[in-house]
Amino acid sequence: RAAGLVAGVRLLGGTSIVRIATTPSASMADADSVEQGEGRDGVHGGEAGGGEGFFCMDDLQQVLAGAEAMPDDGTERAEPGAEVEYASRTAQRKTERRAGRVVRRAEQRLKSAAVKREERAVVRAARAANSSPSPEEQAGYYAIRNARRAREEARDGLREGMSLPWSHPGSRGVRVVIDLGMEALMNTSELKSLAAQVTISYGEVIQRSIHREGYAPLRLACTGLADAPKTKARLLPKGAKGWGMHFCEGDFAASVTELCAPLAEPAVEPEAMVNTAGSGGPQGEIPMGLGPRIVVLSPDAEVALTEVREDEVYVIGGLCDYGRILNVTAQRAEERGVFAARLPISEAFGVTISVDILTINQVVVALMEVVNNGGDWEKAFREALPPRKLREVDELLKLKKKGANVKAGVNEETGAKAAADGTPVC
Repeated sequence: RAAGLVAGVRLLGGTSIVRIATTPSASMADADSVEQGEGRDGVHGGEAGGGEGFFCMDDLQQVLAGAEAMPDDGTERAEPGAEVEYASRTAQRKTERRAGRVVRRAEQRLKSAAVKREERAVVRAARAANSSPSPEEQAGYYAIRNARRAREEARDGLREGMSLPWSHPGSRGVRVVIDLGMEALMNTSELKSLAAQVTISYGEVIQRSIHREGYAPLRLACTGLADAPKTKARLLPKGAKGWGMHFCEGDFAASVTELCAPLAEPAVEPEAMVNTAGSGGPQGEIPMGLGPRIVVLSPDAEVALTEVREDEVYVIGGLCDYGRILNVTAQRAEERGVFAARLPISEAFGVTISVDILTINQVVVALMEVVNNGGDWEKAFREALPPRKLREVDELLKLKKKGANVKAGVNEETGAKAAADGTPVC
């Protein structure tokens, strides 16, 4: 039996507590007498314990019955004997704001769902309206689809053909090697440019072979991956393994030997393929039956390349040297005893430009164009060179056409000396 009683009464303004309790001095006997009805019309607590409160039990029961009959507004009822703490105004405002945010988020979700339903309905209606296209539209759709499928089939066939060993009877095209064994000479930004140029080179070969009728592709290979771990990490994880391109760990001389070795016979040793300058015959020329002739393309070489032949392998130096490192590719060719040549840029245009160094992808485009246009180097370089270099070439050609000897600095018409900056003096 409890010595006190707590009743929670719900009011419109909030939750209030009416506490009715016997005084601490009330005895258990008094409580028993109250329970048995002795104090129903009398006084409980005040007289027995000397308290100040006089409460009628019938009135108390009516209050409790009224509290139970009031509607539930969602608030929790207080447990018997527990104190109810009133929330401060700040807490109430925070609660209201939190509830408002929940409501707004729910409204936004509903609104977004409604908008999406409307958009889907519009799409379905448009599809239903266009469900029966005209024969001309159907023919256009089929033509686009067939052209796309034809390009995909041509691309797959081209990749398969470029992936064949170079000694395979079905392998056709000029062979080009990108030497990646000079990674130690480049910094991080130059290595990024190198990987990008290799990727662009492969894309140029694929796109020009597919979209230009009658274009013969090049057969590409990257060598020296053992000395280029960073470039290898940039290329191979990004899908280069699926390219129609050979990747070799060894040096370009040994790799060319392996790629060109007969399929039914063991590969020739690199020493048998790489000829020294004093072995008789032209420098870099390989004896008959041992493999093709290797030609290293270097801007520092003295001899200009006059023609591109399928029985030769052309090596492009994989070096992005913004600081212009001299004689690196020419020295590598000399160390391996192979022939080195430069691209005939000055011979093709008839003028000498300030910078005759091209990127890897520009060299690949130039070789591919000269192979497919009948040996026209000027046309090939106009396809490969960037616009800024072509503008320089056109300016020099204009001066040459006017009769100005730019190299000597003398105007042939007037005989006057040119200015120090190269501008002819009238």
